[in-house]
Amino acid sequence: MGKILVIGASNCGACVMTKKKLSDANIEFDYVVNSEMDETEWKKYRRMALANGKMSMPIIVRDGVLVDLSEVI
Repeated sequence: MGKILVIGASNCGACVMTKKKLSDANIEFDYVVNSEMDETEWKKYRRMALANGKMSMPIIVRDGVLVDLSEVI
């Protein structure tokens, strides 16, 4: 399985749930809060998410491709 990046937001319940599910499944991932990201990098991921109809957090990326949690676990 490729490298997983979870992009979340402060006070995001779905983000907390996603991190817990990944941890419980012993899946390694990196987590970053969108407001702490470099603006250019955040815009890239936000555009990717919007282009795929993803309108809420978290954004899950595996090997540079947007995925759903069900594709990872």
